Amino acid sequence: MSTMYVDNIVEKTSTAGVHIPGHVVQVKHKEVKNTTRTGNTTSTSFVATGEYVDFTPKYANSSIYITLSIGMQFTHTSSGAAITNIGRDGTMIATGSYPIFMRDQTTTHYAPVGGTFIDTPNTTSAVRYEVYIKSSDGNIVFAIHEACYFSLIVTEIAG
Repeated sequence: MSTMYVDNIVEKTSTAGVHIPGHVVQVKHKEVKNTTRTGNTTSTSFVATGEYVDFTPKYANSSIYITLSIGMQFTHTSSGAAITNIGRDGTMIATGSYPIFMRDQTTTHYAPVGGTFIDTPNTTSAVRYEVYIKSSDGNIVFAIHEACYFSLIVTEIAG
């Protein structure tokens, strides 16, 4: 078995970067602490919240790992749900009726909601990853409840 010791890895071609499959290439995030209430809807179709990260992948064959942490509020009178998704340039990444959701049988519910998404945009052009929300039954959903923490982290993993 061989052992390699290095003090520094330098890219061979300027601005080409060091490409090691499976390793983190870059990370970009948006974080809001103790925010005011934002992004509300009664729509049963996904609506953009205005909370996003603009991201330019370095490599077209990379995977993009997205993590979301958000404090939500859902007000309803039955057994509805607040549903969250991430969109890339307006196209939802997760499929299915309930990608990430909060559901309760009480009248008003507050909860932290978190999840992860994997995307393969196959581009080196700028993309926008944005938080989308909807209501399952037309009652009001708040994407970020007042005084809650919000975090959207976008990480490029080399392919």
